Amino acid sequence: MGCWGMGLNQSDEYGEAYDRFMKRYNEGADVQTICEELLADYLKEFDQEDPILHDVYFALAKAGWMCCSPSEEILERVHRIIESGANLAFYRERGAGEKDLALRQKKLDAFWESLQTPREKPIKRHPAPRERELPNLEAGDVLAYKTQGGRRVLVVLERVEWPRFFEPQLFCCVLQKTWIQVNMPALDPLQEKLGLISSFAADEFLAPSTYRKIGKLEIPDHLYSKLYPSNWKGQILFFEGRKKDFHAEFAPKEELELEQLLNGKAPKGMSLYHRVSRVSFPGSGVLQIQL
Repeated sequence: MGCWGMGLNQSDEYGEAYDRFMKRYNEGADVQTICEELLADYLKEFDQEDPILHDVYFALAKAGWMCCSPSEEILERVHRIIESGANLAFYRERGAGEKDLALRQKKLDAFWESLQTPREKPIKRHPAPRERELPNLEAGDVLAYKTQGGRRVLVVLERVEWPRFFEPQLFCCVLQKTWIQVNMPALDPLQEKLGLISSFAADEFLAPSTYRKIGKLEIPDHLYSKLYPSNWKGQILFFEGRKKDFHAEFAPKEELELEQLLNGKAPKGMSLYHRVSRVSFPGSGVLQIQL
């Protein structure tokens, strides 16, 4: 048991049980089912009279009250725990002084009294946002998208699968220039200067409805690793883009054309991208990131 105060929500057991309840509630499960599932799970490890479960019952009572669907069985158990003094005895065994015990009793009484006043409306469910998937794009795909100043062109350079921990990303570049209209036959992307080089995870990439494919280029295999080879085993260098990068005003310090990039010239410094992180995987398996 871990606690850091006399409040009912100031324990690890209370916090864990309440959070688990709300996660299932937000997923659409009904209150009775959630309570049965959680109690069955806890009772695999603890006897139902084990005082370590006091805060679990308190959390379930509070959650049921928040959802306007209190469980009579759980309320009865909470009342018995408080009235019998069992919770105070448990805290006394764990070293709580008389002043703290008096405060705990006050908190318990106020908690029970609050449960007697029905809540007017149940707490709203907040489903987890749908995870976006990386668009099904390939190296060489040329895309056009709108910005406030016109249309920009993006070239997918490689789909990168990071080792462990990281989501797949699209390593790509955005041409510096903007056009009123973009017509691929009249455009030579290889001779255009770059405004941005970066990689984007699914949540940061352009939404499919905001761009259209206008052509295809030949891209060297494994371009990313050729441009930015690892200097030592188990380490990678990556550039992490943000949604706003696509619409930023490009003013790179270094002039670099797409053809130069494809021929293996990597930009130096931080002129064409926003953030660089070195990520190492030491023998202990601990992920270390240096920004």
